[in-house]
Amino acid sequence: MEQDPYARNHRPHRLATPTPPPEGDPYRVKPSSDGSSRRHKNDRGVVKESKAKKHTYQELEEFADDPYAGQRSRHHKDPQSRAISYLPYSNHPENHYAPFDEPMYIEDDLASVDQTTNKKSSTLHDSIAMEAVDYLPNDSQSMDQLTSTPKHGSNNHLSLSLPSKRKQAKRGCCGISRRVCVYSWFGFIIVVGIIWYFVWPRTPELYVGGASLHSDPQWSNVSSVYSLETSWNINFTADNSVNWVPTQMRNMHFLAYDPLTGATFGTADTGHFVLAAKAQTIITIPMNIAYNTTSVIDPTFQNLYNACGPQKSGNYSQQILRIAFTVTHYISGMVGSSSASIMPSGSFACPIS
Repeated sequence: MEQDPYARNHRPHRLATPTPPPEGDPYRVKPSSDGSSRRHKNDRGVVKESKAKKHTYQELEEFADDPYAGQRSRHHKDPQSRAISYLPYSNHPENHYAPFDEPMYIEDDLASVDQTTNKKSSTLHDSIAMEAVDYLPNDSQSMDQLTSTPKHGSNNHLSLSLPSKRKQAKRGCCGISRRVCVYSWFGFIIVVGIIWYFVWPRTPELYVGGASLHSDPQWSNVSSVYSLETSWNINFTADNSVNWVPTQMRNMHFLAYDPLTGATFGTADTGHFVLAAKAQTIITIPMNIAYNTTSVIDPTFQNLYNACGPQKSGNYSQQILRIAFTVTHYISGMVGSSSASIMPSGSFACPIS
């Protein structure tokens, strides 16, 4: 039988006989003077020393940040740290200089951002992250420049929408500033008011003077109708001292009536004439007198007959005529007309001859 070249040599003495170490081995066990092995003695001391250090805190302090250390050892080391944590590396100290990964939210400053972008504020400001909002305009201005009060003379984006005072002044009225325009209007109104005060026409005052017979009176009694027809020239004094300029009178309409009964018995119109300013002018008005009634005891007819009728006896005395005038003024420069009542200051004698 051939021998197996790969078979291991049977050496039973190998288990009991150690292989001698080679020469020059630093870890070779040298016998001591007492014949014992130094390595064997040292190995037992190392084992005892490791057992003694197993429950000391020196080894724990050397590996303070060991994530794989036992929970009991870490409990003895740092009792104030987290007791239980399921997060990885939760016992590591917090790094304050690390980048902040949590989103930041803005609440108060979004109003100023909306004002700069002309957008309405939304109730979802609390849920908008800072990373998703572009708070800087195109010209890379900071938030401090947007929220700060604009200084005088500073050029910001708000100055583009608000015209300057100089531009507003040029846009006043007729190419002049608003202040000058307002002062000019006030001055114009004052000048117009002064001119108006002097040139505005006012109604002159009239006073009744005497009267003269312009035509003979005609009394008639036909079919129980009693009538009187005549014409008088009545003098009036026009006091135009209230006017600073001559007054252009378009017409003055007169009505003569009985102040007791109110019955009218005379009319007159002057036509156009001019009254001198700051002067008293006597004007003579021809007035037509006409009155008729069916009763001989009519108060107005009795007033006219007793004051202006024919005298039947020498001892018959003439009575005073009750008369009053209503004057309607039509003055150039005035819209409409004005009326006034005039009564004689004394007795008015009826002209009979």
